[in-house]
Order: sequence, then structure tokens, then C-alpha cells
Amino acid sequence: MGNDDSTNHHSQSSLFFPIDRENEEELNCCIKFHAVIVFFVSTSCTLLQTKYQGRDQTPFNTHYCHMLAFFVNLCIYVVALVSEMNLPATSTSSRLILNAISQFSGALASVMLLLILVPLIGWLTFALWIVCFVRIIKKCYPQFVRWFNHVKFDMFEIWRSVLSRHVTEEENS
Repeated sequence: MGNDDSTNHHSQSSLFFPIDRENEEELNCCIKFHAVIVFFVSTSCTLLQTKYQGRDQTPFNTHYCHMLAFFVNLCIYVVALVSEMNLPATSTSSRLILNAISQFSGALASVMLLLILVPLIGWLTFALWIVCFVRIIKKCYPQFVRWFNHVKFDMFEIWRSVLSRHVTEEENS
């Protein structure tokens, strides 16, 4: 009824983020990046299963460190992504940090699988990942320190609250 596309577009919101013209492109880029990570990890796991099919050895026997690094990074990826999705829309700095953590850990998980499947390309990709990681850390270091100090302070307050409640319960017992 008389709603034009521009007013309707500004009133849209996704499940997790408010969508407007400024951050719609960034949100689409993040969604595509996560889709690529999920596609690459699932495809690589299938290829890894095929590569070791019918062998006495498993990737855990032959590449234990790479597999452990893969699973640790995959867990970090999932936890950071879910945490980012559950943040309120006003937590932009936390959202940016968690997005970076999820993207870098997802990419590193993919690289760990590539190291097992095609070692030469895996090592080249790992070197590229390190270069990108160092550049981003150098660029975002001040923001990361502010965020970490804020989180540290919040965790200290939570810990103090829990301890004071525990002491109060012991005194009442």
C-alpha cells in the first residue's frame, strides 16, 4: 500500500543485525565468507575421508598436530560466530572483534585441512594466512586492547559478584 522500496528497505532487519544501506553490503560479504568456509571445510573433510579410505592409518595417526589444530580452530570459529550472532546490535566493537576471530579461525581450520590434503599448497596458504593475520593485528591492535580490557573488567566484576555471593552463603550457613 504506498510503501516504496526505499522505506521498506530501511525497515528490514535480519535475525541478528539491523539492515540498512550502509551495512547491508558488509553483512552480505560476511555471509558469503562464512558460506565459503563451511563449503571448503565440508568438501575438504569429504576429500580427506576419501583419501584415507581403505588405509590402516587415519589422519589422526599421520597428521595429529594438523588435525588437533583443525578441531581447535573449528571450535573457536563456531563459538565466536555464535557469540557474535547473540550480541546486541549496539555492541559494534565486540561484534567486529568476534567477526575477525571467527573469520581467521575458520580460515585457519581450512588451511589445516589443506596442509593434509595438498601439503605444498597448504604451506603456501598458511604463509599467506600468517601475513594477513599480522597485518590485521597491527591495524586493529588498539581496538583489540580496548575490547580486551573491557571484557577483562566485566569478567572481574562477574567473578567478584560470584565470590561475594559464595561468602555470603557460607556466613549464613
